[in-house]
Parts: sequence; structure tokens; C-alpha cells
Amino acid sequence: MGRGHGVALVGLLLAASTLTSCSLTRQPPSATGTTGATASPTGTSSVTASSPGGTSTPAATRLRFGQSIARDWSPRQGVTGRISLRVTAIEQAEWTAFQGWQVSRATRRATRPYFIRATVANVGTADLGGYPVPLYALDNREELVEASTFGSTSGNLSFGPCHPDRLPASFKHGATLRSCLVMLVPRRSAMVGASFRPEQTAEPVTWSGRIQRPTAKHHA
Repeated sequence: MGRGHGVALVGLLLAASTLTSCSLTRQPPSATGTTGATASPTGTSSVTASSPGGTSTPAATRLRFGQSIARDWSPRQGVTGRISLRVTAIEQAEWTAFQGWQVSRATRRATRPYFIRATVANVGTADLGGYPVPLYALDNREELVEASTFGSTSGNLSFGPCHPDRLPASFKHGATLRSCLVMLVPRRSAMVGASFRPEQTAEPVTWSGRIQRPTAKHHA
């Protein structure tokens, strides 16, 4: 299941935009005490749309990994804050990192996993606690991909190699979070950057740089 951003992000780019998200579920331990990924299907949703005729996409602000920018952000109606975002790295992950989580064979065949590592700071006055970090994958087809979510019957939603993807319950002025988001990018394309684009009329902000392989010692 996705996070429900599809409607808000329809028609963000001049090129067709596809938002895909996937919900991964922890696999309970077997009788031998080990865990493993299964072939059971995961919930996947996508939306494709192009910009309305006669409108133009605002020019993007293009940054390199490690650069910061502050932008107003309204995660829902009635809440408007200001955040500072800095994407520090994008890593192409391996499916072996998802051991213990249910990932269908179809998902493994159709997508490649990536991690976006970023730092988020609240530089406004609104409490932005509890909202997902507003970053998306940008691929070489100018398509946006939404972050994947995690679920567990045991209540443990943490994915060790890459978390958290959501701001803590209280995230007031001055608060800072080192975040990591899991992106499952279609194999027909390749991830080339990260994007902040909360709404169609907003100026897109993109980060790019060398895509890395994940290492245990890397931190945002």
C-alpha cells in the first residue's frame, strides 16, 4: 500500500510521471529461528499523468549531494512549515539487505532497491511531527518514485539498513533528523537523483551525484 501521495503529485513533470510505492512486511521466524523473504505479493500502486495542456513546469533548482536548501512545506491542509533539506547520498542496495522481509518475486524482478540518505531540519514555527519525509526518487525517464513503507504484525516497523522515513511524533523548530528512505525503482529505468516537489506549482528541487553502493559505516 502506498502513502496516498498519488493524487497530490499528478502531473508534476512535463514528461509522464509514475509514482510507485510498495509496502513490505516482516516475515515471521521459521521453526528453526531464521527468517527469509517470501514470494507473497506486496501492495503496489502507481499513477501516471502528464502536465495539463498550456502549463509549464517551473525551472528546477539543481543541487549536488551535500548541499542544503530551505523550502516552505505544507504536509496537509492547515499545516504550513518550513524545512531545510540536504540529500547526502543515494545508494543502490542489494536485495540481500531485505532478508527477513516479504518481497515478492515479481517485485524483485521488476525493481531495483535504492536508499536516499538525507538530513531534515525544522526551520519554521509549525510542529511537523509524524509526517513522511517529503523526498522522491527521480529516474532517467524524468519519473518520480514514492518511498516504500514497512509493516509488521509484531509492531516492529524499523528496517535496519535504512530508516527512519518519517519525522518523529514531535518535530518542532530547531529539530533535526538524519533520515533514510527506501525506493524501489523500475528496472526499465535507473535512479539518477532525489526530488522535493510537494505540489505541481512548486519549484522542483533535485539532488544528484555519484550513486554509491551501501556500506555499514555510511551515515547521513
